[in-house]
Amino acid sequence: MHYKIHSLLYRKDILTAIQLFKELRYLIDALPGWVEKKKNWLIAHPSKKIIALNELGFSEDALAYVDYLIVRKKPINIVLADENEDDSTITILYKNTPSISIDRYLLMVTIKSLSGYNDVDDFVNIFKAMINYNWWYFRYILLDTEQYRFNQREVFDDRLPVGWMLYLPVKIKHEHVPSAFKVFDIEKNSGTIVVSKSVFDGKEPFDITCANNVEIELAANGLLPLIKGL
Repeated sequence: MHYKIHSLLYRKDILTAIQLFKELRYLIDALPGWVEKKKNWLIAHPSKKIIALNELGFSEDALAYVDYLIVRKKPINIVLADENEDDSTITILYKNTPSISIDRYLLMVTIKSLSGYNDVDDFVNIFKAMINYNWWYFRYILLDTEQYRFNQREVFDDRLPVGWMLYLPVKIKHEHVPSAFKVFDIEKNSGTIVVSKSVFDGKEPFDITCANNVEIELAANGLLPLIKGL
């Protein structure tokens, strides 16, 4: 099963190289104890191989590289992978979008397969850890499988899809989405995680229909945002 966490966040502080790697370390630590989660993480670099994160912390080369990007006002486009590089099971993308806002970032975790810790509760806990991080404010977090979003299996081409689960920083009740498997209330920030199905395969027709029904119900209640303007 192929998994992908997509998210859009606004930072609450000024970016520094150290803070960026602290945030990535936090995210990695928030992922369950997957066999596929390695201890050493490389940063994609145009000319050399850099170990960015390991059990000892951040590497000086990685900090210098990000400092260079910040000082020169270059785009921040950080990709982390393990020693297998292009063949890594898990990759993490952290990318800014300065043309819209200097504080706006895309954060994605792509997972080619998992041998365990891959049920609803595991991913809801990942969402909660991301949401509760003090320096991030999320406009959305969504999880799909088998490239549900990439293959455009959602209902609306101009709105967020739901896929397996979707977090939005608004209060949503189960009565708004009766087709949903579960709705999790996030008390600290007035947000909600909506789960379309207990187990979700983004290429199975029945699962696609379940996610589509949730998308339709959210949109009917004015709760499914347009992608434009996020």
